[in-house]
Amino acid sequence: MRPLAVEANCLLRPPRVGKQPQAPSRPACAPGLGEEGKAEPCKAGEASPTPATHEGEQNAVNSESMDTNKPVTPPRLTLDALKPLRFLGAGAFANGFMCRHEPTGEVMALKCILKALVLKKKKQKQVIAEKHALMCPPHPCIVRLFATFMDSQHLYFAMELALGGELFALLEEKDALPEQAVRYYAGSVTLALGHLHFHGFIYRDLKPENLLLDEHGHLKLCDLGLAKRAERTYSVVGTPQYLAPELLRGDGATSASDWWALGVLIFEMLSGSLPFVSPDGSDSGLFSIIKRGEYKWPVSPIPLLQAQGGGASDSDPSERPRRRSFIGSELASALAQDLVAGLLRQTLPPPPSTGEGASTKSGLVNALGLGPMRIGSGPLGGLEVRSHAWFAGFDFELLRSGEHLTPYVPKLRGKDDDANFGPICWRGEPIMSSPDYDAAEWDALWDECNWTT
Repeated sequence: MRPLAVEANCLLRPPRVGKQPQAPSRPACAPGLGEEGKAEPCKAGEASPTPATHEGEQNAVNSESMDTNKPVTPPRLTLDALKPLRFLGAGAFANGFMCRHEPTGEVMALKCILKALVLKKKKQKQVIAEKHALMCPPHPCIVRLFATFMDSQHLYFAMELALGGELFALLEEKDALPEQAVRYYAGSVTLALGHLHFHGFIYRDLKPENLLLDEHGHLKLCDLGLAKRAERTYSVVGTPQYLAPELLRGDGATSASDWWALGVLIFEMLSGSLPFVSPDGSDSGLFSIIKRGEYKWPVSPIPLLQAQGGGASDSDPSERPRRRSFIGSELASALAQDLVAGLLRQTLPPPPSTGEGASTKSGLVNALGLGPMRIGSGPLGGLEVRSHAWFAGFDFELLRSGEHLTPYVPKLRGKDDDANFGPICWRGEPIMSSPDYDAAEWDALWDECNWTT
């Protein structure tokens, strides 16, 4: 089972269901390495005052900030009008519920965050950053925030509910995906990342567990708790196998680091395995391989892990038999492999300025002109990714409008079917109470941010 990254605490996606991966587990980054910077407020329905990371993409494709496939937003949404239907899961400091908006019958997710636990775990900036990222103009490939509320004990996110489950669960069921399906999901992620970059955010936590399918099979990026509005950030957060080499070298993460993660994701979807795996299972070994950029497409069958007979518990997914079949590299076209190679390039544009004590290795490499730069790292950003030959003929506008055919449509019995959230025994124990907290300390956090929207 691959753990979540640094207490990201997303409760709006289902836990993993079905087969467990053969790939080594993804340990969380060490506590204390995930300190978030303070983000500027972003009002709902308005563009961020921060300029887009890529000026060329901002000028060339203004549609990055458009949402032409908006879900229905219940009018005058209030907390009292939300009736809890199902418990969906518990995290480090929050509970998740499926709720129905009584006046309209619309079903949505409600994330209930306990203030006291946020303060105890020192996650105030993470919660604020997630809200700021979600409040930027909505996008069809990102889970939508409808409203936020607050009472004496809780913060609340009322959000779009994606009933189809994680892309990770689909990968576990299918072992790997056909290239046509991978193109659809990669195109959706490209649009979502381009939207966040357009509004000045680095996502920093791309992985199959953070990609949901709605009832029609459309992909939705979720869990924006690690998103940060910055041109460059040095906090080591995220999932180890998806971390970019420049962050591990001390050069910091930029929007280009998200495109590296897209390369890892495409590789995993096509091959059923991760490109970077430590031989001894250690983070240090993994990070050395990532910094060297060493990976190979599978060329021989991946051994199957056969069931060992009885004893597997239906209530404990970690005890289920694991099985992984081989997907040959010949099923990944030359163009797909070329895009992955371009996204996993080490070479980046030099930083505009180097602060005291910062590493200049990447800047020196590029100044010497050693090799082409990573796709997406230049001034065109996501437009450069979408312009790659692998996406030739792919209709991004049809995808953005929600009219593109989806590769997989979840089987649901209704709008309140929670089957893809797994058995109730997998969802954790709801947090029923929390210790007292200093109200004055909490109120001081909101001098520049009004929580209720």
